[in-house]
Amino acid sequence: MTTQRPETECYTTYIANLLLTRNKVGGQDVSAQSLRILDLCTGTGCISLLLYSLLSQAFRHISIHGVDISALAINLARKNLRLNVAKNNLPSSALDQVQFFQADVLRPGFVGSSVWKDGDLPDHKAEYNILISNPPYISPEEFTKSTSRSVRNWEPRSALVPCAENGMLDCKRGDEFYPGLLAAAVQARCQFVALEVADLEQGKRVVSMVQGSGKWKGVEIWRDWVDPRNPTESFVKVDNGGRVTVRGEGNGRVVVCWSVEGEVISTRRALE
Repeated sequence: MTTQRPETECYTTYIANLLLTRNKVGGQDVSAQSLRILDLCTGTGCISLLLYSLLSQAFRHISIHGVDISALAINLARKNLRLNVAKNNLPSSALDQVQFFQADVLRPGFVGSSVWKDGDLPDHKAEYNILISNPPYISPEEFTKSTSRSVRNWEPRSALVPCAENGMLDCKRGDEFYPGLLAAAVQARCQFVALEVADLEQGKRVVSMVQGSGKWKGVEIWRDWVDPRNPTESFVKVDNGGRVTVRGEGNGRVVVCWSVEGEVISTRRALE
């Protein structure tokens, strides 16, 4: 399987385990219905491939679509898919059920539209159960100050920093992608959304976006390590004066939100 950060692997695995534990999406037996996952800013496809490896045996009708603006990243994702099938890390069904597309996820209305550069989606509805994303989220200042020389020299800057210094507050903070990702989730009628963040402070800002939109029933922040056997829980205040549940240990790592239908997947329901 391709390599990703252990923190990203942890929450991705946790989401898969929530799905397997509940064995439901939208209140129906998932083995009898389709499960559609949208992985935005997919990069080389690590999240998509990990989810497929964890879920494909339980979900007979699963589709995972990874999207990235980089043609190089999409080509590498497709290569990773073929390589993992060839090495028997994934079943051959992955070649049909996991697909990668080049598109600009920040372009309004991109989901299922003509801006998909590699052909149309398998169907025109472009509806998904789950949206997951590890977007560029490092601010230009933090990229210069905090990243290692090897990262600055060898990692594509566009995969880490959402935009150049242009005076916009969201760009200065590294927050530029989150409003567009949340809008895409609404457009795609997603029931459950997971957005990776740099730290707790950025997570709190994303929570404020979620709560301010009025589109979601619930929202939480997960830290680096979330253990269902020891569900450490706390609360933090956010900018809008409210508060949000924080689960796990370590740094703030991912903001998750869900609709009424998606509550069955959420940690809160899984822990009841």
